[in-house]
Amino acid sequence: LKTIASVAELEALLLLRREMASWSVETLAQRLYVPPAEAELVLRALMSLDFVVQDEVGYRYECTAPELDRLVEKTAEVYARQLIPVTKLIHDHGRRIRRFADAFRLRRDP
Repeated sequence: LKTIASVAELEALLLLRREMASWSVETLAQRLYVPPAEAELVLRALMSLDFVVQDEVGYRYECTAPELDRLVEKTAEVYARQLIPVTKLIHDHGRRIRRFADAFRLRRDP
């Protein structure tokens, strides 16, 4: 919950780790059923979290911290068995963050 902001990010992370190949933005977008612009945002987010690197072909999973890689592996196991609860957890977390941010949004009086 501290690092993955969307189901698309989780799906991309697990897919890149499982396939262990370089992916273009377009190919990943097709596999995730999202527009290329969203796939690029997902990849950038995963890069900022040190899960993904960009090479000459595209983007690939590269997690150099063994304990973090084990956590991703455990997450994949749990996600495979508990898909709905995990996605609900991610969605609920995102809604809480948006509500919190909305509380600070400046509103114009009518």
